[in-house]
Amino acid sequence: MNNKKALSCHQHSLYQLVYISQIKDNLLPIQPVLNDIAVVSAQQNDKNNLTGVLFYGNGWFFQYLEGSKYTLQQLKENLIRDGRHYNVNFLEFSHLAQRRFSSWSMQLLASEKPIANAQQVSGIVPFKPAQWQLTEWQDFLQALIPNQCATFELDITSSFDRNHNKENKTKMIIEFLERHVAFVSVQVVLSLLITLSIYLLIVSD
Repeated sequence: MNNKKALSCHQHSLYQLVYISQIKDNLLPIQPVLNDIAVVSAQQNDKNNLTGVLFYGNGWFFQYLEGSKYTLQQLKENLIRDGRHYNVNFLEFSHLAQRRFSSWSMQLLASEKPIANAQQVSGIVPFKPAQWQLTEWQDFLQALIPNQCATFELDITSSFDRNHNKENKTKMIIEFLERHVAFVSVQVVLSLLITLSIYLLIVSD
């Protein structure tokens, strides 16, 4: 009985999994892929009590996950078989005292630009994780922790919000012009008549 309890405790002990990988070239453009990953990961991670962050930049993925050892071991096997990426390199799989991203079931960040506090992670930007030394991923992860710094240039969710706002502004301008087309037309005609009158006065002199 004690052995069963020990095994159960071991399976559910908190672990961290960290890896980098390259996206398959045939999946570009990247945004639809990232959107799909964000939706599926958020659902699955919430179900399996996993938290973490996924960052994409310069053709590379960096993912940090925290959860039970058993769940992460299964996920590790799935990641190896995932056809969306290659050159999968696991940087860390070890016991963790407490969660770093307890409020993020899966935060997805993407950027081709340096992070706001790049001076604090010198040697890591531009994003080239394949060139990192053994522990440099920890510095990069620290820069991603909530409330530590400004997030990266492009957050997928906020990107959709910005695009949506742009579309709304364009729609509002079109609707305004449609409602005031008569007024605008009169103003244009008057402007042309005034310009023509001035021209005739100048020519007559």
